[in-house]
Amino acid sequence: MIFGTVYLDDGSLAIQVVITARSGTESKIQADYLADYLKALTNAGIVLPMSPQTVEVPQKPKKKPDSNPITITNPLQNK
Repeated sequence: MIFGTVYLDDGSLAIQVVITARSGTESKIQADYLADYLKALTNAGIVLPMSPQTVEVPQKPKKKPDSNPITITNPLQNK
């Protein structure tokens, strides 16, 4: 059963999969699944990085001060 994507603490994305196996066959089932999964990714042209990749979150640009500020005056205010 595929639960979907899961975000990990290091910012990476994983696909959460649950496989039910008979007692004693878990290791073989896990190895076979991983081998088939990696083969399918390779056949689809998907290249996985050899180590975790870090992508910096872009910072919001600082707001530039207005070079031509508009001054609004109220003639009634000075009476």
